[in-house]
Amino acid sequence: MSESGEYADAFLHALFVSLSFLHSGEQIFLLENDASIHRRFFMTRTALPNNSTTELRQQSQQPKSFDKLSNASIRMFYALKEMKKNAGDEEDEAEKSLLKLTSNLGTERTFATPALFARCLLEFIPHETQKKLYVHAKVNEPSGSICFCSVEYYERCKQEGWWRCHECGAFVNDERALWWHHKTKHDLTHTNAMNEVEAERNALSVILNGGLVTTRRTDV
Repeated sequence: MSESGEYADAFLHALFVSLSFLHSGEQIFLLENDASIHRRFFMTRTALPNNSTTELRQQSQQPKSFDKLSNASIRMFYALKEMKKNAGDEEDEAEKSLLKLTSNLGTERTFATPALFARCLLEFIPHETQKKLYVHAKVNEPSGSICFCSVEYYERCKQEGWWRCHECGAFVNDERALWWHHKTKHDLTHTNAMNEVEAERNALSVILNGGLVTTRRTDV
């Protein structure tokens, strides 16, 4: 898989890089080939209506917390299970419902659901790659799909005056609304809520000055 090309391909590439830390062997190559042939099952999709963030502000509507959606982790989970089944890797009846992966270092990990698998994939995406692709990613339960707020979308929202909560991803109108959001939705003290506003203000300053988006984000 190549990092060049569409942004959607870059996120899919990141998932495959993560998988390479979790599992070794020919199955990854077969899975990458499957992704090339059945791209519609792997490609990252836009999770937003056609409205731009500017139109949303004019309509006094908040932007969605996440602008991208990927079902690739679900496809990977079931494809790898099928490959292992065809290879006769299951030891007993109980293992047929599980996905067991073994890394190059011999570390074994077992996943009962696509959601647990997706969480681990996100955990092993290299930090530098994360910073380039998204500011927040979340695994949807129980499906195992991944939604995320891309760096481009975050920058656009900030440039148009929206303020983002790093805890849940919600966008609000201004800094006072963000302070109130942290106090009422996340039960922060007055001081801690002000600290969150200040952190987001600094992120806004970085973006408006043309730099890279803040690396601060919620781990999932």
